[in-house]
Order: sequence, then structure tokens, then C-alpha cells
Amino acid sequence: LTQTEIDLVSNLWNTPGATGYNDAKKVTPDGLVPGAIVYNKTTDQIQVRASANTFRNLNSQYSSAQTITGITTAVFSDVPVWANKITIMIQDLTPNGNGPMLRVRLGTGSTPGSNIISTGYESKSGQSGGFNAQHLTSAFIASPFSNGLSGHILITKFDDTTYIQSHQVAPTASSGTYTIQGSGELTGISAPITQIAFDTSNSSVTGLASGKIRIIYEA
Repeated sequence: LTQTEIDLVSNLWNTPGATGYNDAKKVTPDGLVPGAIVYNKTTDQIQVRASANTFRNLNSQYSSAQTITGITTAVFSDVPVWANKITIMIQDLTPNGNGPMLRVRLGTGSTPGSNIISTGYESKSGQSGGFNAQHLTSAFIASPFSNGLSGHILITKFDDTTYIQSHQVAPTASSGTYTIQGSGELTGISAPITQIAFDTSNSSVTGLASGKIRIIYEA
């Protein structure tokens, strides 16, 4: 089926008055059946039921890479509601200013940059070599850095109200002879996660100078 045909069939059971509505209510009275699979000709993907009226790709879904060029905040607003595992890849991500923390925050809703969650976190991050860990309750963090960072940040869904995070990153410059690692949790979530925002902060937001960010979403 094409994407248009999939959208039509997926919502037919919940569209009174539409051609085929009565028959659809007999076959799928509560929406798409669990485990339903379809081939999407538009995207050339095998898809499986994600909700009563949506399908998702059976394989992992990649976001487009964002190239950072002197911005305050980078926002990804393409987080699928079915994503249980979110792997963030950062490549040579460099901050404005000297020694800010990298902040990663989750968000809800459909408006990019709105409804970014800034409470409910318990996050710690530290450098190898005995440096004290930094602690923050308003975001997931990676310890203060000045050089470009590369590595992974992993965020997994524990349940509908809680996400767990861990990270392992390191400077790309030859002078950076340490790694940064840490973990944390976000609790008290009341709506599906649909966004991820990135910025840096000392006592105030300093922004991102350069680098790249890309994300993998998995069910």
C-alpha cells in the first residue's frame, strides 16, 4: 500500500460516514489489530502496528543529522511515540564558551521547542581521573567540556513515566586525555516523549558552536 492508502485504511474504523466504515467496524472495531504488518510502497519499508491507527517501521529509524553552526539550542522533534530506546550520536560537538555542561532534555507535544521538560531529572556526570561528578536536576548532563566531544548518549524508556540515561563521550582533540561518563533518570512524565533538546550551560545557556548530532530510535 502507499502511505495515502495506509492512512485511509488505518483510520477507516474511526471515521463515521466514510465509505467502508461499517465493514471496518466489523473487522477492526478497536482499530488496527496487534501485530498487523504492511508493506509501505511510498517509503519501501515493512511496517508493524504502533497504535490503533498508526504503523511504524519494523527496523530502526534514523533521524536526519543536524549540523551545528552557532546556535543556542538544537531540537529534534521527530521522536516517535513508540521509541523505547533512543541512541544519540554526537560528533565533535563543541560549545560556545569555556567549560559548560552539555544538557539533554526530553519534551512532549507537537510544537518544536515547546514543552521541553526541565524538572524531574536526577543526572550525574564526571571525567575520568578522579574529578568530582557534576549533578543536575533540570536536564541530563555531560560533565563540563571545552573541546569537541564524540560518543554516545543512551536513553531508554523504563515505563510510561520514567526514562533512564547513560553516556560515554570523549574529546576529539589530541589534548583531551580523559573520558566523560555518567547516568541519570527522568521521572514524573505525563505525556509521550516526542522531542529532544540540546544546549550547554554554565550559570546561563551558552549554546553550541559546531559539530553534528544524529539519533537512532528503536522499539
